[in-house]
Amino acid sequence: MNQKLSMPARRVSPQSEPWFRTVLYSIGDAVIVTDREGRVVQMNPVAEKLTGWSEREARGRPLAEVFRILNEETRTEVKDPVSRVLEEGIVVGLGDHTLLVARDGSERFITNSAAPVINEQGEMMGVTLVFRDETADRKAQRALRDAHDFIEGVVATIREPLLVLDGALRVVSANRAFYRAFHTTARETEGRLIYELGGGQWNIPELRRLLEDILPSNSHFDDFEVTHEFERIGRRVMRLNARRIRHDGEETPWILLAIEDVTEQKSAERALQESEAMLRSILMVTPIGIGVAEDRVIRWVNETFCDMVGYEARELVGRNVRFLYASQEEYERAGAQVYKSIREGLKAIEIRLRRKDGRVIDVFARVAFLSPESPISPLVFATMDITERKRMENALRESEERFRSLYENSTVGIYRTTPDGRILLANPALVEFLGYSSFEELAARDLEKEGYASPYTRAQFIEKIEKDGLIRGWESAWLRKDGSVVWVRESARAVRDANGQTLYYDGVVEDVTERKRAEERLHRHALYMEKLNRIITAAASEPDLDGLLETALDEVLEALGLQCGAVWVQGRHVIRGLPPRIRDVAGRGSRRLRLELRGPLVSRDLATEQMDEPYASLASALASEFGIRAIIVAPVLSESDPAPIRVGGLVVCDMRPRAWSGEEITLVEAVGKQLAAAAQRLRLIEHLQEMNTRLEEALRAQKEMVHNVSHELRTPLSVLMGYAELLEAGGLGELTPKQQEALGLIMRYSEELHLLVERLVLMRTLETRPFQQEILDLRAWLLERLRGWRLQARRHNCRLEIELSDGAFTVRADPTLLDEVFVNLLDNAFKFNPEGGVVRVFVRRENGFIIISVSDQGVGIPDGELDKIFEQFYQVSQGLTRRFRGLGLGLSLCKEIVERHGGRIWAESEGEGRGATFYVSLPAYDDS
Repeated sequence: MNQKLSMPARRVSPQSEPWFRTVLYSIGDAVIVTDREGRVVQMNPVAEKLTGWSEREARGRPLAEVFRILNEETRTEVKDPVSRVLEEGIVVGLGDHTLLVARDGSERFITNSAAPVINEQGEMMGVTLVFRDETADRKAQRALRDAHDFIEGVVATIREPLLVLDGALRVVSANRAFYRAFHTTARETEGRLIYELGGGQWNIPELRRLLEDILPSNSHFDDFEVTHEFERIGRRVMRLNARRIRHDGEETPWILLAIEDVTEQKSAERALQESEAMLRSILMVTPIGIGVAEDRVIRWVNETFCDMVGYEARELVGRNVRFLYASQEEYERAGAQVYKSIREGLKAIEIRLRRKDGRVIDVFARVAFLSPESPISPLVFATMDITERKRMENALRESEERFRSLYENSTVGIYRTTPDGRILLANPALVEFLGYSSFEELAARDLEKEGYASPYTRAQFIEKIEKDGLIRGWESAWLRKDGSVVWVRESARAVRDANGQTLYYDGVVEDVTERKRAEERLHRHALYMEKLNRIITAAASEPDLDGLLETALDEVLEALGLQCGAVWVQGRHVIRGLPPRIRDVAGRGSRRLRLELRGPLVSRDLATEQMDEPYASLASALASEFGIRAIIVAPVLSESDPAPIRVGGLVVCDMRPRAWSGEEITLVEAVGKQLAAAAQRLRLIEHLQEMNTRLEEALRAQKEMVHNVSHELRTPLSVLMGYAELLEAGGLGELTPKQQEALGLIMRYSEELHLLVERLVLMRTLETRPFQQEILDLRAWLLERLRGWRLQARRHNCRLEIELSDGAFTVRADPTLLDEVFVNLLDNAFKFNPEGGVVRVFVRRENGFIIISVSDQGVGIPDGELDKIFEQFYQVSQGLTRRFRGLGLGLSLCKEIVERHGGRIWAESEGEGRGATFYVSLPAYDDS
């Protein structure tokens, strides 16, 4: 605060006036000097400025006119101090609430004092008034006072705890928030060291460090956090802010300590951090692509969005969103949709984006301002890849369209019915199939009472479908609107609610009436074919005609479901279900009327059907005498020239009118034909049996002839060969060359004739000859006979070569018969080989068999005759027979012998003139 002006009474003398004026004008305060009447004598420039009067204008005027003062608070005029000085002769000072009103009306706060001016004689000559403009100081003081009051008000009303500490760290004051927060009072707080508060609970090391170490070297500290366990309020986190402040000139500043309890804030911050961390995690793992864009520039995206478009985040951030759209048109369309969705509050839009790999995807997007209150804030977008969903939706839509088309255009019936028999849905095919004109007409049908044809019922359907929840391929009979029966093949399923209660049945039905009829026809046809096959089998194997007729009639009647019929062939009769006398009636009628049927006679009803004569009379007799109404008569005709002859007939009849089917007529007619064939077969069998008897007699005669011829030839042949050998040995004298040549021919042909006779005998006796098998070493056996075979080869001017591969060649064989085989094979090889040719014999073992081959370089065998040469009496060609002679018995004999040994014989040739090879394969003998 500024000090008040005060001045002592001044003594002056006339000699000091110049000096006084000089001093007066150099004083920095305003000074006015009056005479003893209180009129202005002098005033310095400062007084002129403050009062608005010049010295010249003010001189001689009463002080109250120039120096007008008011009370600041009451606004009343104050008596000037000069008057009091003149009256009392003392120094007078003014109070702090004085306002000086200048000549122009402006007001100023002043402090002043007045003192008498006394001459040397001690007389009061006037008064000196000194005053100072305190306006600026007063404003500053008031502002300071107002600020102090404001601060005190703020401190008192602020919600955060505040302490004012003196230099010794004692509490000067605390606000209500402090008392409330720490559950204490002013009495327990003010005047105490801060460390003593609350029983020492503020004796916190961190707080000591702040107040005693940090604050002395700093004017303040901010946002220091300490965590402490307070006795009364528990564990708290406090944020401390401190300022050093001056107070009323105190040398040691006070400390303003603000205490903010941030425990809840810290908890909230931790929760917020955890929430933000969770949010970041969610944003990173969410299947929704999320991003932020500003002015269409991407600022941030999560990993899901990056995966969705195939880019990394660094490739997206900072780029215009335009490049992600599938096309410029899509970008413009989507842009309009985005702002429309924001403006009109649309929930979402669909856009098409192009991935980095070029693939276009469909995306479901939501867009909003980051700050809803600010339309210029960045946009947040959330996207979801719906490409697969769109594909499935399109597929579903196409499926629904196909289903709708199928439902409307399907040729099978589709329905939905309730368990109680109400029809909820039925497609046009089902409506038409059941003979109704509209669905509404069909829906009026009660399936519980009508719908199924006997023996089928709705109850059977319910039982089947409720058991497993569905039925597949159940066939039943339904009734159409007109009462006709149709067969259907039905598949359905039960649709149930969450509690397993059946809501309705969905199903499809297929009209299988024609198929069922076809199956019935097929069944009948199969039955007819079965019966016909049995009859055919009997006709082909039955040796007795009577048995055949019974079988045929019974099978036909069973197939047709009839009880009455008759059959007669070649004078033999079989009758079923009719009186025996029908045979005489029918026979007399046929003979009298000369009925010669060439095809079946068919009548649906003999009593009513009009027939031409001569059949009408016979039909009338059968109907009236025997009760026959429907009949089929099939003639049994034997094949003969020039025309077939009727040898019998087959009759089937019904005592009720009957519409015969084509299959029934065909069956009866076919059986008649089989009976005719069987009758002819039996006649042929009788003829063949007779011929067989004659043939067997001829064969016996042939065998006797062969036996007799071979026996008769052996004796003269033996004599002939004996004399020939005698002549060759010179026993009857020396022979001339021509005689020797003739003798050679005689001996050669005698040997051939002998061989032929032996083969005839062997062929005749082979079947009855004992089979003398023994273990034979084929290698030794062949080498033993090699010398004789080579002599024979030289006789034919040929060379014989034999080759045996490694291994054992043991067989079980009859040596005599085996010798006959190779004698025949080598004889043929030598006979058909050219002079100087080679005959090769090769023996090898292969797959458990010993294979002996005999090859020549002779005339060969044509391809078409390789299999025929092993037949009896077969010759390849007449030319060869004439050239080489022979009866064709040798190879057939070889074949029979080899096969009796369990082996096989065959021939190979590359054709005529290229030789032939004969192979004999015999099972190898294994000692084990």
